[in-house]
Amino acid sequence: MKGLELIEEKILAEARARADEIVKECATAVAAAERDADAAIARVRAASEATLAAERAALARRSASAVSLESRRILLAARRDLVAEVLAKALDDLERLPPDRKAALYADLLERHGRAGGTVAFAAQDLASGAADLALREAAQRPTLAGVAFRKAEAHHASRGGLVVAQGDVSSNLTFEMLLKQSQEDLESVAAARLSV
Repeated sequence: MKGLELIEEKILAEARARADEIVKECATAVAAAERDADAAIARVRAASEATLAAERAALARRSASAVSLESRRILLAARRDLVAEVLAKALDDLERLPPDRKAALYADLLERHGRAGGTVAFAAQDLASGAADLALREAAQRPTLAGVAFRKAEAHHASRGGLVVAQGDVSSNLTFEMLLKQSQEDLESVAAARLSV
């Protein structure tokens, strides 16, 4: 039986040697798999960090753009408010002019824009205060308007002051509101310069 035991011992020794080889091969394969997994994790981490950095940069650009847009919006609103405030004050000041000063202003407007004469419509308050009659008398005394006929319109215009001069089918709107509206672009330029400092 000694021969059998030897054969059995030899088979077991070979089996143990083969098992040790398999364990070493498995350990090598596991180590290689761990290295591959670590390398894959490092690549994924690097890619994630690059993506995150790009997203942060894009977010920073979008935020800066949004801030710039909002500051421009605020600046434009301030400019619009400033112009509206100046126009409202100017309209109030013009409306409160005493009748003799309004008459002189109206005569100047007629001299510049009404050299062909025509029918002149005034605001209701100018008719009531006498500024309309004073303006027509003053215009008649101006040498540049000698021989030019103006007639006061029967109806008043619905504005806070100024004139509407009708010459046939053509009317010139010289109301305070229209004159100030025409000055609005110049005021906006002044406001832009003032607010950009």
